[in-house]
Amino acid sequence: MGKESDGVPDRLWKWVARGAVLWYCFLAILFIEAKPGFHYDEAIDVLASVHLRHSHEELKLPHAPHTWFCVRQHCFPLMSAQYIGSVKEYICLPLFAVFGPRAEVVRLLAMTLGALGIFGVATLLGKQLSYPVAAAAAWAMAMNPSYLDMTVLDNSAFAPWMGAFGFLCLAGAAYVENRTSRSAFWVGFAMGFGVWARANYTWLLAALCAALLVSAGRRLLLPYRHWASIIAGGLVGGLPFLAYQALSHGGTWEAVDSFSSSGSFAALLLHRMAMLSETFLSDGEHRAVWGGQSLPSWQLWLFPTLVAISCLVCVALRQRRGFLPRAAALTALLLAGVFFFSGLPVAEHHMVTVVPIAAMVVPWAGWELSQRSRFARLVVIAVAAVYGGSALYWQFAALAGLRSTGGIGVWSDAIYPLTERLRVDFPGREI
Repeated sequence: MGKESDGVPDRLWKWVARGAVLWYCFLAILFIEAKPGFHYDEAIDVLASVHLRHSHEELKLPHAPHTWFCVRQHCFPLMSAQYIGSVKEYICLPLFAVFGPRAEVVRLLAMTLGALGIFGVATLLGKQLSYPVAAAAAWAMAMNPSYLDMTVLDNSAFAPWMGAFGFLCLAGAAYVENRTSRSAFWVGFAMGFGVWARANYTWLLAALCAALLVSAGRRLLLPYRHWASIIAGGLVGGLPFLAYQALSHGGTWEAVDSFSSSGSFAALLLHRMAMLSETFLSDGEHRAVWGGQSLPSWQLWLFPTLVAISCLVCVALRQRRGFLPRAAALTALLLAGVFFFSGLPVAEHHMVTVVPIAAMVVPWAGWELSQRSRFARLVVIAVAAVYGGSALYWQFAALAGLRSTGGIGVWSDAIYPLTERLRVDFPGREI
């Protein structure tokens, strides 16, 4: 039967975690079936997939210079934007060849990347902490409306970001188990791949490295060959990103330098704290897709307070299962700090990257506290029930809103009859 956690065999907890992935996919398919309009940025991130099916030349439509690489009259995309890699474009290329360039195909791919994120987090927590905590974290992510919205209706390249994070969790779990140069290579590859997927993945890596230095200390003194493998993997995984920087003389940093936020520091801080607060449950960016109402004030303070308390618990308590809980908590705090104090414009599609890390921290803190007293266990169960009920309410409110409106503004579903009209009236012509 295998090991047991709280009287339940670990293999059953694994199935509970897998059930969370299936639940996420079920909700995602319902979102896709509601057919909100295809956002402009969703199209930009797969534009080259359509182009490459018809031409080997560089894209003729407006795009940032040097984002394509040409050799022997064959051109290939490196980046879909100056800070977003062509990950979805390469994956969609064979899918479009089989199924055609359809919005549903793009969103099913985004769903798959989001599912990889959940699976990666659950695998890491199960192998390094406990399978009940892994199952709880998986369900916290699968039920979270912000996580579902941002991955499936992916106008921000969060889905590749989350897929890369899940890949990093899988690689990290494999390295801790095996401690080989090969597994170290894949850890580095996952890091480099994430940076290519979206340049602000470097914020996560910086926060993670700082957290590991504080939490792990001397345990980071790995063999030189392992560090060499990590660096080699990072170079290979991030090669398209590095190639673009070389060709464009730092095009990503040029783009970053052109962005700046306006307003006083106090006003920006308060605004960003409010955005992060609602992102822990249902982000305002995607509630706008169907004209959803605002979150009630008790949800705006309850869930970020729980995340903050959980981070403090993981940092303060004696680490009985290694340094992972403390490292995750510090990573969440440092990454949130980056968003709070950055001079760059910050939106909720940036802040949602804290959600999967919070989903790792909160269940572990609840597990630790519930082992210490019966009263704490009752509180943890009550909090989980409130979160589950709130998440389900906003999930089904979103589905109802999408079905009744078809999406509004830039998400309007009017794009579908327009596409059909162009297909019928102008067959075989380039529009």
